Amino acid sequence: MRRQERLTNILRQYGVKAAYIFGSQKEAGMAFLKGNVPMVAETADLDIGVIFEKLPEDAFKIYGELYADLSLFFEPFGVDLVFLQETGSLFQYEAILGEVVYCEDESFLEAYEERALKMASDLSFKKNEFETDFLEAIKDGYFEIEHR
Repeated sequence: MRRQERLTNILRQYGVKAAYIFGSQKEAGMAFLKGNVPMVAETADLDIGVIFEKLPEDAFKIYGELYADLSLFFEPFGVDLVFLQETGSLFQYEAILGEVVYCEDESFLEAYEERALKMASDLSFKKNEFETDFLEAIKDGYFEIEHR
């Protein structure tokens, strides 16, 4: 059985709707799924983000079992598993810039990505607005900053 098929079977078993490989080892992880044996640095881990339709009630148990199965599957990589619905919008944005390695329902994934992009965009806008206001307040003398 091909690696991609094996990964699909693992993710389906746990009710995952979609999964990404992202981060610094994305290319090596994709090469691994295609059957290659990439060089893996000892300190490198493979970032894997999964999405559920609804977070499982026994999420801690599912996390442990899925982590164990993915760790065995992706050996020699270390695995960093993330339930994306439990992370902030900017982290989710970084994950969706990665590669989709599993998708059970294309329309579900599109809706998730659209929501994540909108939330990240809103947060980024608010952060930029705050920084602009803060710097203007410093410039206008509302705050004094001492250099130590």
